Amino acid sequence: MSLTVSVPTALGIAWLTSTIVEFAESNNIPNLTINEAISADEVTWEATDLAVVYDNPPFAGLHWRSLSEVRLNTVCSPMLFPRLDLQHRERKLNGVTLLHEDEGEEWAKWAIAARVSLEGSGRVRVDSVAQAVASAVQGKGLALVSDVLTRSYLVEGRLIQPFSTSINAGRGYHILCQEARAKEPLIEALIDRIIDYLRRNPA
Repeated sequence: MSLTVSVPTALGIAWLTSTIVEFAESNNIPNLTINEAISADEVTWEATDLAVVYDNPPFAGLHWRSLSEVRLNTVCSPMLFPRLDLQHRERKLNGVTLLHEDEGEEWAKWAIAARVSLEGSGRVRVDSVAQAVASAVQGKGLALVSDVLTRSYLVEGRLIQPFSTSINAGRGYHILCQEARAKEPLIEALIDRIIDYLRRNPA
């Protein structure tokens, strides 16, 4: 018996990979493969049983369920916090580097909601939000990401949330499989396991 699952890198690192491994062990699946993909069109369905994606529906020809909406919060290393100017009426980031994986739209949306000026801040675009999280942990900048990706770092004190403002992300997490396989017991069981984890550990 084998199982191949595709997951976004950052979500896999945060918790999903360990959940899938535990599922395989508890169901006596000796051959498990975990691939990386972010959006549905990156998944190779000929070789994939199930995928979790950070994307928006509809997903043509696929059975899908929403895992969660994504709320984005700012995170940074505690060592970076003193550089943030949060005491004055015109709050500024004082040149702190902004880490992002889009064209900067989400940062612009957040800045309006938080009433914070981004003027003078550098910008680093990364291919994966996992790189943004890693860079934030290393004190290289301020990342705008979901709690579900950073919960362990926040608990350990390696990251902090310097602002209380959060915004809705432009995409959400969804779990997908081929329509014809949606009722297979193994697929249904893994979907239930993942959804149960998120129900107990909301983003």
